[in-house]
Amino acid sequence: MKLSSIATTVAVVFSTNAVAQSTTPASAPVAVATPALTKHNCIKPELIDGTQKNTQARMNEFVAAVNTYKTCVGEFAQDQKKLAEQQQQVAQATIASANAAIKEYNEFVEESNKVTSEKVDTQQRRDNDNATKSTTGSYQPYKATPAPK
Repeated sequence: MKLSSIATTVAVVFSTNAVAQSTTPASAPVAVATPALTKHNCIKPELIDGTQKNTQARMNEFVAAVNTYKTCVGEFAQDQKKLAEQQQQVAQATIASANAAIKEYNEFVEESNKVTSEKVDTQQRRDNDNATKSTTGSYQPYKATPAPK
């Protein structure tokens, strides 16, 4: 097993233990009441029979009913639009919160990797220096102690 693998494993174990000891559990998702999709309760006027001769009074009633229906549907649509905008704001805030948590975690991991990488690089340089020195004669490898006679 390479030294970098050992160092990474040790770093993960220590960071996992530190996280387990120093942080509170992640907050549970907030239950948001999702409103049931509603249908408007506007009354659609009956079409007038085009084959019959309609009086002016009947035509006026029909036009008034159509205008009432139009107003009702328009108000319903505006209410739904306001509701959708509120839900979009909540969704955007929720996404921003999640993104901030992810950014914080990524920054932590990046910093952790730098520290771990520096330690691993330093140890590898020491190991390489020792290996180089022992083969160049600057340092002599340890010799086994002879058994007593």
